[in-house]
Amino acid sequence: MFHEKRLHTLYDNFYNFKWEDEKSYTNYLAQSYFYVLHSTKTLALAAGHMPLEDSKVFRRMIKHIGEEMNHEILCVKDLEALGRSIKEYQESPATQSFYQPQYYKIQHQNPKAYFGYIYVLESICCSVVPKVLNDKLIAKYPKQAINFLRVHADEDPGHLEQAKNVIASFSEADQKAVADNMLHTISAYEHFLADAQRF
Repeated sequence: MFHEKRLHTLYDNFYNFKWEDEKSYTNYLAQSYFYVLHSTKTLALAAGHMPLEDSKVFRRMIKHIGEEMNHEILCVKDLEALGRSIKEYQESPATQSFYQPQYYKIQHQNPKAYFGYIYVLESICCSVVPKVLNDKLIAKYPKQAINFLRVHADEDPGHLEQAKNVIASFSEADQKAVADNMLHTISAYEHFLADAQRF
């Protein structure tokens, strides 16, 4: 896939997040809630902008919407298990800068570019989240407070393989749009992580 070196740098940054610091972890959960709220909406938007001839891609995206439904509630429940409420948090500019450009890319550039965003997030869950869970979270927090990451570590390997297969079927121009969006998403997510632990 594209940008493997940059992806591995992102994995390192994710692993080295201050997971054991409860203030950083709870802010990560809260900020994740704010962007995950948009996951099904951006999936639906991208599906709706797919060319009619891409019916197979359209059907895959519609199925993915169902798989992502209510995942933001996992963040809320994890926070509650740590005695916090999502109402205590405000969405940060870094969080807005992470997901908001996807609306523009889908509507004004190329809806297939959205697969770059999907690929980066799901590759994190496959490549580094299990290690974060085992090395940093399980010993520190109750199991009721780590479900957001645990569920994505369990579910996303299948999603990632499907995304790879879909991207491989794209034209060269569409693959370039995916690769460009991957680079944007990597950079924006690194900023998201840095901001979430900045106190």
